[in-house]
Amino acid sequence: MIAAYADGRGEIVDAGAVQSTASTIHQNRVRQGLDARPGVLEFIERAKDEGVRLALVTSASPADVSMVIDSVGAGVRDSFEFILEATAVSEGKPDPAVFRSALENLGVGPSHAVAIDDNVDGVKAAKGAGLWTAAFPTENTSQQDFSEAD
Repeated sequence: MIAAYADGRGEIVDAGAVQSTASTIHQNRVRQGLDARPGVLEFIERAKDEGVRLALVTSASPADVSMVIDSVGAGVRDSFEFILEATAVSEGKPDPAVFRSALENLGVGPSHAVAIDDNVDGVKAAKGAGLWTAAFPTENTSQQDFSEAD
């Protein structure tokens, strides 16, 4: 994602170094304390209560995923049948491969699943996999164009 952004601006960057620095900053913030976004834990709990199967599909690194999930609440990790990092497939978001892999792991077609994503590349990937997609922007992504979401 970083390399693509830089390419789009005609700039050359060491995407690995930028990602590593961003990950370190993020991990330091999480260590200082992190609350789940409003409504997220309640949504997960209600979904579990209603028998909805949940999977987490993310572009975050495995270390970042573990740290965030562990910081937001006990039992959150167990709410997901599996966690699929984009590194599990050859192409990351916006390529739909990661969502297609999640559907395969769940054993369902796209008409039996919903994606909720917080950035435009995730929305594009989910739509590319044929999923009904809701955008849930963060403070950092709220200025992006989420018009492709349902």
